[in-house]
Amino acid sequence: MPEPVIVLIQPLGTNKAIARDAIRHLTPSVVVIIGGEEGDPRNAVEGLKDDLLGSGDAPFEFALDEDAIKLIQVETINDPDRAMHEILGAVGRAFRWAKQEMKATEVYLNLTGGTKPMTVGATLSCVVHQGLKPLYTFDPRHVEGGPENTVKTMPELSKLQTAAASVMNRRCIMRKRLIKELARLEDYPNTPAANCEELAKLMNASGRQAVNRPLNALEQHGVVTHDSGRPRNYKLTDIGRILLAVID
Repeated sequence: MPEPVIVLIQPLGTNKAIARDAIRHLTPSVVVIIGGEEGDPRNAVEGLKDDLLGSGDAPFEFALDEDAIKLIQVETINDPDRAMHEILGAVGRAFRWAKQEMKATEVYLNLTGGTKPMTVGATLSCVVHQGLKPLYTFDPRHVEGGPENTVKTMPELSKLQTAAASVMNRRCIMRKRLIKELARLEDYPNTPAANCEELAKLMNASGRQAVNRPLNALEQHGVVTHDSGRPRNYKLTDIGRILLAVID
């Protein structure tokens, strides 16, 4: 069997230890750094290579390869209004490159690293890109069990990815409309109950079944929930509220 190709996408500021811990955990084939515009971008690549190879640890020997560390430079890293969108775009480019050019079998994104707005953008990227696996690097001083336990996967984000995929498809227009309509009903008092019959009327749907099936699908993915009454009244879950912010 061919060797697995693992790519790590790593937003990076000045703290290279974050990258070291994630690389030691994954032993990737390639690391894609996402960094800001400050200074010479080549310094980020060479600085990380020097830091890894200087340790002498076996997991870091991959850095001997000239193309083992790539850089995607973003224009701004501190402006909250722009950094999130910059990182969303940069992670998207890195993910597509890893899948199309590297034929990566696994692509991970370390949510730790860079500025706080970069972290927000990286987290949203995991919602948008199905198959992108999120990691989080903890400070080893606050983790039981030593350095090997500093890097954790985030299964809750994986659930959010699956939920996002269930509504991002072009054929899922009714699911998107239901999410928006439920949010509208929750945000305004004295609105009709959010049951199938009322939702069908509000959305000019062709009957209860037209909303019942997509509601069931949304519930299976943890996007909506309902009360125990008859008829059932639906509302968005926390995952549904998050998806509301990213659907068009």
